[in-house]
Amino acid sequence: MAEYELAGRNLDWALKQLELATEVADNPGGGKLSAIQAVGQVRAYFEELDSSEEYKTIVKQLYQAERAFFYNQFDTGKQLINSVIAQVEGKHKVESA
Repeated sequence: MAEYELAGRNLDWALKQLELATEVADNPGGGKLSAIQAVGQVRAYFEELDSSEEYKTIVKQLYQAERAFFYNQFDTGKQLINSVIAQVEGKHKVESA
């Protein structure tokens, strides 16, 4: 069972990808590329899930994080991603029965 859901869709995968991106972004030897790819996949997932203003903001933050990583602004990218993770965790935790 998913710990976080939106519209019946599991968000656990997306959150794990974002956490991974923050861990590897500034690693030499492909960390930056892996982080950009992970964030892009999650951004596309959220675009597909919901078009509400809340998720437009999240998608915008993820886009900004991708660009930050591309330009080696790792701290900025990590801050943006941590903000997204906090927003999702704060609103979409599945209550166990």
